[in-house]
Amino acid sequence: MADDFILETQGLTKYFGGFAALSDVNLRVRRGHLHSVIGPNGAGKTTLFNCLSGVLKPSAGRIILRGRDTAVGRRAAQPHHLARRGLGRAFQITSLFPTLTVLENVRLAVQARARSGSMSWIMWRSADRMREVTERAAAIVEDVGLAGKEHVPAFALSHGDQRKLDLGIALGSEPEVLLLDEPTAGVSREDVPGIVEVIERIRRTAELTILLVEHKMDIVLNISDRITVLQHGKFLAEGTPREIVANREVQAAYLGAEHVQHAGSA
Repeated sequence: MADDFILETQGLTKYFGGFAALSDVNLRVRRGHLHSVIGPNGAGKTTLFNCLSGVLKPSAGRIILRGRDTAVGRRAAQPHHLARRGLGRAFQITSLFPTLTVLENVRLAVQARARSGSMSWIMWRSADRMREVTERAAAIVEDVGLAGKEHVPAFALSHGDQRKLDLGIALGSEPEVLLLDEPTAGVSREDVPGIVEVIERIRRTAELTILLVEHKMDIVLNISDRITVLQHGKFLAEGTPREIVANREVQAAYLGAEHVQHAGSA
C-alpha cells in the first residue's frame, strides 16, 4: 500500500553547475523502518539529505512526505516548514548551544515545537512555569541516555554524549521521520555502542521512521531493515542487509571482502 511509505523521492536530481550530484534517484522509505543509505565518498548521500530536509532545492523530481509533495508551488519547502510536517534531522556536525545545559538545549527544541504544535505557548512565560515543556524535555534527555547529566553544560560533555544530545534536540521537534547523518562520526570506539543503543531505543519508544547515513558497515548491517546504495549520484541497489552484501555490483563498488564474509556467516 502507498500509505506504508512515509517518505519518497521520484526522479530526484540535483545539479551543481554541470555536475549531477544526484541523478534520477527513486527512494521509498516504509513507515516504522530503519532505512540506511550507503555509498562511497561522493555518492550523493549528503546531497540527498540536504534535498530531503530543505537545505537544498532539487533541480528536478519530487519529494513526498506523508503522501504530500513537499514543494510549495514552484518553491522547495524550507527546513522549518518540513519540521512542522514531521521531518527532523540530526547533522553530521553537532549543532549545540555550548554554554547551555543538556536540559536547556533540549527544552529550547521542545519550546520551538510548542509554538507551532499542540502545546500552548505564551510569550514571555517563565521557563520554570512551563511544566509540560520541561517534563517533555526531561523525558527526551532520559531517552537519549543522558539522565543524570541534565545540568551539565553541553561543552563539558564527551563527544559521544554531545552526539546523544544532538539526537535529543532532533527529537524535541517530535518528528515522524528522523534523518540521521553519520551519528557515530568522530565518536570514540567505546562510545559507539551507546549511540547505537540510543538509536534503537528511540526508534522503538517513539515509533519513529529513521533514514540513516552511516559509514560503519557493521552498524548498518546490524540495525537496518532496508539499505539503498548510491554510486556517483545514482541508484545502484536496494534490499535487505543480506541482499545488499550478496549483491556483486555493491561488492565491487563499495563493500569489500570483509562484509562479503560477514554475509556468508550471517
